[in-house]
Amino acid sequence: MATTSTVHGKILTYEDDAREGIKYLMYNLNAEEAQVFFHEAFRAGSALFEDTMDRKYRMIHHGGIKYELVRQ
Repeated sequence: MATTSTVHGKILTYEDDAREGIKYLMYNLNAEEAQVFFHEAFRAGSALFEDTMDRKYRMIHHGGIKYELVRQ
């Protein structure tokens, strides 16, 4: 079941397997650093990134401030 969290002012929906990606965006990156991924997802429709444990994620923009985080 999908979970929704607010991360740096954006709404992110994710499944349990992407929970570590949410933690990475919230606690390992400041708002300015995380904004790079939000901006790329907004511009291109999605953005790929890795956390510090080399887990891969895709952030997908769904309009406005709504995004989805998917583990790759």
